[in-house]
Amino acid sequence: MVRDAPEGGGARYRFDVEPADIRGYAGQLYRASEHGEKAIDYLKKYSELDSGLDGSWLSSVDSEHEKVVKHVEAMLDGLRQVCRWADASLTASANHYDGTDSGAAEHLASEDRELPHYQR
Repeated sequence: MVRDAPEGGGARYRFDVEPADIRGYAGQLYRASEHGEKAIDYLKKYSELDSGLDGSWLSSVDSEHEKVVKHVEAMLDGLRQVCRWADASLTASANHYDGTDSGAAEHLASEDRELPHYQR
C-alpha cells in the first residue's frame, strides 16, 4: 500500500497488487509444504528407538519418546497443511487479480476518453 498526499491536503491510499509476486510467494509455500513432507518421512525413519534395548534404562523413556515423536509429527503435518492451503489460496487470489485487472483494462480501453493517470 502506498500513501499519497493529494494537492489540497488529506490522505489518499493506493493499493497495488502484482499477481506474479503473489504466485512467487505461493510457490515458496508449496515448496515449504514439500519440505514438511520430507521432514515427516525423516522423523518416521530415524526416530525409532532400538527394540533391542529391553531392560536397559532407555526402555523406560520409550513411551514418552513415542508421545513426543507423535506430537512433532502432528505439528509438522499441521504446518504442511497450512502451507498447502495458503499456496492454493494465494494462487486463487493471483488469478482473481489477473481477471479483474484484465477486465478493468478492457473496460478502460473501450472508453472514448483520455486517461492520463492510467498505467498498465
